[in-house]
Amino acid sequence: MQQRKKSKIRDLIIQKSTKEIGRRPKYIPKLDRQYCTNIFQVRARMMRVAANYKNNNENQDLRCKWCAVQEETQRHILTTCTKFKIATSNTPYAMYFQDDKESYTTAAKTLRKIKEIMTSLDQNIS
Repeated sequence: MQQRKKSKIRDLIIQKSTKEIGRRPKYIPKLDRQYCTNIFQVRARMMRVAANYKNNNENQDLRCKWCAVQEETQRHILTTCTKFKIATSNTPYAMYFQDDKESYTTAAKTLRKIKEIMTSLDQNIS
């Protein structure tokens, strides 16, 4: 099983029971497309942060481009980065991986705010 060696797939599989692997997540029919995309990106470690794309950033500094305090990981962005704290203050990291309606709804709304802040900050950097 080649895909079990890939870290992003392995992390998703570890979090699920055998019955849950391949089953459609509960949030998909309940949220709009953009919310679903945002949640999927976090769960699959595909959020646009430097640490998730290390192969593209081999010679670059992986420190957060927004606060320059820690490595730019999605956990950092979603929990401790000062630039996103206003959006993430009431959302623990584990909530992005839970399947109850309250958790995935809160996570989806938080991710939308984070993406809006990222876009705004990126425009200011350019």
